[in-house]
Amino acid sequence: MKMDYENNEEIRSYVRCLLALAFVLPDDVEEAFELLSESQRTTVQQLDELTSFFEHIYVWGLRRRGRAATYGPSMFPVATWN
Repeated sequence: MKMDYENNEEIRSYVRCLLALAFVLPDDVEEAFELLSESQRTTVQQLDELTSFFEHIYVWGLRRRGRAATYGPSMFPVATWN
């Protein structure tokens, strides 16, 4: 992924936007993350993995079992890193 990051401006921009979520108001982080992940226009597999990792570790946590879209606590809650 390092080579992709160094050679592809779209990937660099996306990663920088993920990092910029630290400066979004805590109440707006989930909405900003959703908008950012929907705007991902590249088909690079590593970005899907990166987005999923960021989602589960920093934003929502892992999805709980069952039909409802409920999530467990994230490893690093928004209040910790924002």
